[in-house]
Amino acid sequence: MYVCVQCINKCVKYHRRKRVLPTAA
Repeated sequence: MYVCVQCINKCVKYHRRKRVLPTAA
């Protein structure tokens, strides 16, 4: 599942604290 770059950036910044990667692997 691929998401827009902006969404990924948001997810990365938001999940950066929890160190969790988005579901785009």
